[in-house]
Amino acid sequence: MKGNLSTRIRKKAMVKAMKSNLGNVSASTNAVGIDRSLHYKWMKSDENYKYIINENLERSLDFVEAALLKSIQAGNTTSIIFYLKTKGKSRGYGQTYHNLNTKIERSDLESKTQEELLAIINRNI
Repeated sequence: MKGNLSTRIRKKAMVKAMKSNLGNVSASTNAVGIDRSLHYKWMKSDENYKYIINENLERSLDFVEAALLKSIQAGNTTSIIFYLKTKGKSRGYGQTYHNLNTKIERSDLESKTQEELLAIINRNI
């Protein structure tokens, strides 16, 4: 019976640590003195523990999103750009990356028009 009490106490301590560390598993397991694998074992085997941990993670995300929105309202350009890149993708604010490591012979490039070269860069050909 003593082992079960110890497990319950460690689970409660882990829930508290996860709250204070905004869901950071490493920081929380270090604070409680348990191995990460034990936390993940509990997540698999204890539906109540998993539910509480996941609810706390959602609350942490809400907290961080609220801080981001406050930063945006204060005019923080970096926060505004981050928000647009993540939430504004459907409106064209996403970031596009081009792979310029395409193997094309120089002679092939010399015969291309500017539009064809742009199409190659944008991977449309």
